[in-house]
Amino acid sequence: MKIAAPGIAPFLSEMKISSHDFLSKPEYRIGHGVFHAFNLRAFPIFYGLPITVTRIKMSQRNPSDLMHHALLYAILDLRYITPARAAETGVNLLAGGADLVQLRAKGRELAEIREVARQVLPLCRAAGVPFILNDFPELAAELGADGVHIGQDDGPLAVAREIMGPGKLVGRSTHSLAQARTALAEGFDYIGFGPLFPTPTKAGRPAIGLQDIAAMEHEVGSRIPAFCIGGVKRSNLAEVSAAGARRIVVVSDLLTAPDIAAATREVRAAFCGISAGFHPD
Repeated sequence: MKIAAPGIAPFLSEMKISSHDFLSKPEYRIGHGVFHAFNLRAFPIFYGLPITVTRIKMSQRNPSDLMHHALLYAILDLRYITPARAAETGVNLLAGGADLVQLRAKGRELAEIREVARQVLPLCRAAGVPFILNDFPELAAELGADGVHIGQDDGPLAVAREIMGPGKLVGRSTHSLAQARTALAEGFDYIGFGPLFPTPTKAGRPAIGLQDIAAMEHEVGSRIPAFCIGGVKRSNLAEVSAAGARRIVVVSDLLTAPDIAAATREVRAAFCGISAGFHPD
């Protein structure tokens, strides 16, 4: 059943659910994610997007479980969208089927990053999708983010773990097979591997190509989630998959699309179809 969702009242009416039950007991699947009823009190308006709603029973899963099952990692990069569009963009990424959402805000003031994160994090939490903050472990911990992603020059894992606390994800950017091996040995929860292609998202960083993907997946991706990143888009998904990639990050191809939700669905459907032989346990 599809309904336009300008607020909670039509939602409840269509589902024939009492407000008491809605706010106290059930979970609802919206798109591919799970919205917990109590969170919808804070987000009664979903930008007029059509949403698919089915009442379900689903056990709670921790961020590590969700990361392990993730195939499509979306990055909400403020170099491509304005802070004013961040929440709407997050809704569209989630509606399209993103398994993870990261907020990346290079060069932005901490106060602005905090404000944007406070808008996007509850949407991800309600959808059952981990929210990751790029850089700033202290801010990630303050906000209660599900994890933090750090680069090669952003310090050791132990420091980020101490700041984030137990049960949180810490990911590392890697730009070579050697760095991927090191991240695995150090105990990171997941890695990004790239950039595979030249991309303005990673301006000034040379592309590493596709030749090491298979080895990386065999040595590292079989142990922890490893997401191939950098210039990945709909036009090269088949090439990236043929090189051995099992999980991907897509940035500009989604954020610059006229219909972000549709583009996200297209990427997910195409990559899952191409990579049909890979099923995370």
